[in-house]
Amino acid sequence: MRDLGFGAPDPVAPYAEHTPSSHCRKKRWIYLLGVATATPTTSPKIAWKMFAHTPPDGPACKPFAIFTNRHIRFGYEFARPTRTASQAFNEGVGVCRDYAHLAIALCDA
Repeated sequence: MRDLGFGAPDPVAPYAEHTPSSHCRKKRWIYLLGVATATPTTSPKIAWKMFAHTPPDGPACKPFAIFTNRHIRFGYEFARPTRTASQAFNEGVGVCRDYAHLAIALCDA
């Protein structure tokens, strides 16, 4: 069987720059709807409280990914297409899209 690289460390882009989600092309917004519906009064406060010490560049997103991976319990039984990033944070459960939405919402906040 061919090694597909699962479990390998994520590639690092030390010079990557932060791009706000508002600069994404319109055709990509469908994938960010859960992020766009994050509670604006909650996510920034949470993000700043937990991650204010991180620099605003590519490597700064790693702590958000690590936090999200530890915070959300994965399970197909938790799948719900209407779950927002804030709900994923508050409920602590979800599927792949919920991990992505929460991590992106925290980065964007």
